[in-house]
Amino acid sequence: MAALARHYVQHVRAQQPSPPYTLLGYSFGAGVAFEMALQLEQAGCETRLVLVDGSPAYVATHTTRGKQKRSTRSAETDEADALAYFVQLFKDVDAAKGAAAGPHDADALAAAAGSFYRKLVIADTYKPAGRLRAPVTLFTARDNYVTLGEDYGLRDVCAGPLRTQQLAGTHRTILAGDAAAAIAAHLSDMLQ
Repeated sequence: MAALARHYVQHVRAQQPSPPYTLLGYSFGAGVAFEMALQLEQAGCETRLVLVDGSPAYVATHTTRGKQKRSTRSAETDEADALAYFVQLFKDVDAAKGAAAGPHDADALAAAAGSFYRKLVIADTYKPAGRLRAPVTLFTARDNYVTLGEDYGLRDVCAGPLRTQQLAGTHRTILAGDAAAAIAAHLSDMLQ
């Protein structure tokens, strides 16, 4: 996670050399954005963080539920489970839209599945090296099944102000409609 965040921090600083930095991360990206904020803070940069239905602990809640069960299983079985989860994520994709896009390249699908698996491994093993002092706003989906509590475990890794706001929707629909408008309004207020 640290290397991934370092990569993105370099790009952010190339585009905007001077702070303050406002970062937003969704789902797995929330963990990446959190680590980016830690790195920017360690470099003396003022940072503000907005997380949308995610946190450093968020993805790990999905991958560690069966960790004890998996401890006696092979890596191939874990990869098969991750692939099954990957397929499940796309079960609601409109088949007509998918067909209109044409056939899917097997190599591209294999690369996407491999990338997804590596992302799960990164998230499962990520533990922030410090506590973030920057202000953090967390938007959570009301219809989510995450069992991390209202702050998604952020109080354990945040030393600065932490604000949480629950929005109507699921993990996917929080990015649309009224929920997305509320997130956009918050960002607009921050940037003024």
